[in-house]
Amino acid sequence: MARHKNIPLRELNYHYHPSVMALIQAQPFTLSAQGGLADIDDLTLEALLSDITLHTTLPEPEAPYCLLCFDPLFEFLKQHPGAKRHHVRLYFHEHEDVAINTLNLIQPALTHQLSSLSLPSLALRQERLKDLAPTPQKRVPTKAKLAKWAGVTPSALRACHKE
Repeated sequence: MARHKNIPLRELNYHYHPSVMALIQAQPFTLSAQGGLADIDDLTLEALLSDITLHTTLPEPEAPYCLLCFDPLFEFLKQHPGAKRHHVRLYFHEHEDVAINTLNLIQPALTHQLSSLSLPSLALRQERLKDLAPTPQKRVPTKAKLAKWAGVTPSALRACHKE
């Protein structure tokens, strides 16, 4: 059996593993379309969804997929009116306890430690890509849009330095 599979989002029927539900309930997360969901075009939505992998237990016939990790970006993006036209990637785990610990504890700890995408570096990346764009029509989001998606004010997106 393949360890991964792409399926249309409209066909995805899922629930969260009971341990993951307990984690979600312990740290509530409110989803809101106010974070600029309407500003995300279809090509951007496709790219964002293609970057997401939903981790699940081995599939059982006629049963919903059992997700082993909460992905707030996926939950946010699936609210987009065009989301059902796209596919999502599933990855199947044989050892759900190992996957739950890895995906919900170890991976976030390592991601936090290794993350270089702070708000200043995001601003610097935006400036660099804007400078590299051959024409104004090139799709480089404005700092205002980035700030809206990040849930901060545009003034929070100040580049730390410009070379």
